[in-house]
Amino acid sequence: MPKAYLSGLMIMHKPSEGHVDASVINEFGISLMDISYDEKKDKVKIHSITDKMNKWYIKRSLSGDFKNIFKAMHQGSQEYLNTKRKIKYSFQPANETE
Repeated sequence: MPKAYLSGLMIMHKPSEGHVDASVINEFGISLMDISYDEKKDKVKIHSITDKMNKWYIKRSLSGDFKNIFKAMHQGSQEYLNTKRKIKYSFQPANETE
């Protein structure tokens, strides 16, 4: 069993080409973080994050991971592994809506 485990939903919205907004919520509907990704600048911005995760080292790791996750998802992958920190992210896409 891993030291920590997080599960929930990541809801993504693409308001314009080259930009993705996402929210991560747990099973109870509590928002864990709101992020955005700019493909042109290749930058992730964390807009809000829960207090327990609001540490500079966690936010730095999450920013890098989500940047790589968005790139991997753009290429069709549904998993990402941070080998340095041994964190595995798995996604199951739902149906897209317009």
